[in-house]
Amino acid sequence: ENGTYAHSIFVCNNDVYVAGETTYDLKPINATTIRDCTIAKYWKNGQEICLTDKNSIAGAEDIAIAGQNVYIAGWRLENEIRVAKYWKNGEDYNLNADNEWSEAQSIVINNDDVYILGTQKSGDKYHTVYWKNGIKTKLEDDGDYSEKKEIEVAQNGDVYIAINDKNYYFKNGLKVYFERLYPEYPLITDIKVVPKK
Repeated sequence: ENGTYAHSIFVCNNDVYVAGETTYDLKPINATTIRDCTIAKYWKNGQEICLTDKNSIAGAEDIAIAGQNVYIAGWRLENEIRVAKYWKNGEDYNLNADNEWSEAQSIVINNDDVYILGTQKSGDKYHTVYWKNGIKTKLEDDGDYSEKKEIEVAQNGDVYIAINDKNYYFKNGLKVYFERLYPEYPLITDIKVVPKK
């Protein structure tokens, strides 16, 4: 087909899960619009499981496994607006109910709580937001769009968020800056939380 993309990988009990999407041939939307069809999906040990069908445009950006539950963070186009979503065992849930452009980019499960990091557009600005069990928190960032964002949650519940190419990260909603060694560096590309030894 036109293209298959893998965005995230998760290994649990020797099973390998990969989240992504496949873009299929162009289809007419109306008399003047032709658009690719993109199916959000994941693979378990190479077996494909579709989250949407050829009548929609959607993407699966991240995946997490907790017990027997499979969680996917992503988005789907609805009424010509990209809407942040997550899927739990194939059932989809809207994260943004205010009809503003949004997408979910990262997901983590901690003590049965579901944390999802994403982006919401307000006017011409793109703001970082995260949802804990569906409740949204907006962060005070620069309003620039970034394709890569990561969320991690410590055992004590502290929430850490990294935005690609920034010289700061968030801890519980507050910015933590790195000292600049050069005018534009260092810049963050990823974040992990590990137990202290």
